[in-house]
Amino acid sequence: MCEELSDVARKHGPIDLRLRGAGSFGARVLWIGVDGGTAALKDLATDCLAASPREVPEDVKPHRAHVTVAHARAGQVRPPRGRDRWGKRAGGEPRSALEPAAQALSVYAGPDWTADSFALVESHPGEGAQGGPRYEIVETWPLEG
Repeated sequence: MCEELSDVARKHGPIDLRLRGAGSFGARVLWIGVDGGTAALKDLATDCLAASPREVPEDVKPHRAHVTVAHARAGQVRPPRGRDRWGKRAGGEPRSALEPAAQALSVYAGPDWTADSFALVESHPGEGAQGGPRYEIVETWPLEG
């Protein structure tokens, strides 16, 4: 796969990006959005996935560019009943501990930066802090296109 990803890197050039806005996936994941050259970023992600020797499940294919910044623990999540767009229940109580942060960060606009490389990262489930995954960079490629 490393050889195929090297070919991908030669095809794509650096991408100008910025962090902008925020939200949550369900009640457990807080994300900050990626803005700027998102079409080029999606093309890069699509080509990287196509380089995989395995079939990529539909739910793994590129959707919305984002950076995951937090996960709520199971005890911090409340059932999603009768909530507004920020996840607050009718009584004003957020449905998870992440909802106030998602609301506060929704207006965030970070500085521009240029992504000039990408990496193949291997996940080692259960080997990280508190039994979570440990991630290892296998190889990094400059975007040369």
